[in-house]
Parts: sequence; C-alpha cells; structure tokens
Amino acid sequence: MKLDPKTSRSAVMVLLALALLAVVSCSGGSGNAPDGENASTDETTQASLSPDPAFNHLLPTLRQMTTAPIMLPASLPEKVGGVAIEKDPNKNPYTTGGDRYTIMFLYSKEDATKVTQPYVHYMTLGTLTASPVNAPLLPELSNELGKPHQLDDVTLPDGTAARLKRLVPPRRANYGPFTVGTFEKEGERYTVSIEGDTPNGDMTREILSTMVKVPAA
Repeated sequence: MKLDPKTSRSAVMVLLALALLAVVSCSGGSGNAPDGENASTDETTQASLSPDPAFNHLLPTLRQMTTAPIMLPASLPEKVGGVAIEKDPNKNPYTTGGDRYTIMFLYSKEDATKVTQPYVHYMTLGTLTASPVNAPLLPELSNELGKPHQLDDVTLPDGTAARLKRLVPPRRANYGPFTVGTFEKEGERYTVSIEGDTPNGDMTREILSTMVKVPAA
C-alpha cells in the first residue's frame, strides 16, 4: 500500500519524538538536581570532614575555655608545624575565653610547647580568631596593618563565602604582608590571618576552604 507523503512525514515525526522521550527517560530526566539536593550534598561534604589531627590534643581544653561555636580547618598547609591556643593574661578581653577563641599556627611543633600560650611573633605564622560579630574589629580587618587589596572569595565546605584580602604594610614596617580571610556564622566572626602568604593567599585559602564546625563533646 502506498502511503501519502504527508502521512509518511507525520509518522516519521512521531517516531522521532518517541525515540527522544526514551533517551530522556533512560538518562534520568532533564539532568537538573531535585530541590534540596545541592544543600544535601553540602551537608554530606561537611559531615565527611573533621578537623586536622593536629587539633586533637587542643580540643578538650578549647571546649572548656570557650562557648563560641568551634570551627577548625580539616587541612593545614605544609608550612604549619604546630598549633596552640592563644591565652595571653595581659590582654583584655582574653584572646581565648567566653565567646571568643584564637588558634595560633606555629612554624614548628617544638614551638607548641603548651596547649595554651601567649602570642610570640617570630614563632607564629598566623592565627584563626573567633569573636562575636558585634565585637570591635581586629586590626587586620580594620586595615590597620596595611593597604588592602581584595582577592577572590573562598567557599567553605558548607557553601559559606569568605572574603579574602591582602594587606601590604607601609614602608619600614617590621612585619610582612598579611592575607586575611573572614566569614560570619551563628553570630560569630571567624578570621584567618597569615603573614608571608603567597600573593594569591594560597595558605589562607587552604585553611578556609576546609573549615568545618566541630561537634559538641
């Protein structure tokens, strides 16, 4: 039986439509993630990370010293040799205590002689500070340490964006450039400050990009 040309074209179009439908069905639909899937992925990533083992001996003391939600990096740059909690009795308010804490990133494990110790500049590569969002800004956030140059933001495992900048000190300063990254979460402002970082802030980026919340004991 000879088909009418118009009928033949219609049949071909129907067959093509059915074939495309079958391909889409086999591939799981349009490829768009269901609502909430991205958030679920972020939560899974967050849950799969834990603080770098270097912090294991600090955590019991840190939990006792501060009421702030504790966030720590899951990975530390190779240049960090040791860590300690900053506790300087000459500073008011204390650098660690109440709703704030400061972690020092030290050049060597030998410098971390105690779990808590005062800040010593020549031993310290940088710091991680947590303080209430309504507390006075740290010198590095108020640009007291140098002229700011904005860098690209850093994304934390939970999707939070951290602002990043490089502070170039004035001439004849007795310290080098600082890279400073900061973000806010649960009423706290977290600040990572590294002296002598690369121009792009690679060490600060590594710390921020793996920051995770530490579960309560």
